[in-house]
Amino acid sequence: MTVQAFYVICALYDKSATGMFTGLTIKDIQEQEICEGLSQSIIYRILTDLYNKGYVRVGAKVRNAYTYFLTVEGIELYLSETGGGNNEG
Repeated sequence: MTVQAFYVICALYDKSATGMFTGLTIKDIQEQEICEGLSQSIIYRILTDLYNKGYVRVGAKVRNAYTYFLTVEGIELYLSETGGGNNEG
């Protein structure tokens, strides 16, 4: 997994995109500070890869754009890589 892919996972998690109706569009993801500088085509390729690995799923459409949300596996990956989401200190 690339650093950029993890940034996309972080953007989805930070915006609570964990269900079919709470997903983010590619444009929404691109507007997140952590994904600054990533083009829509790069984000689409990353999402396709994450989808194939089972970390994200396609949600409801917003106008003409699909949304994407984290699966349980995607949430678990995020939590394992960030120390379980504990904010100690």
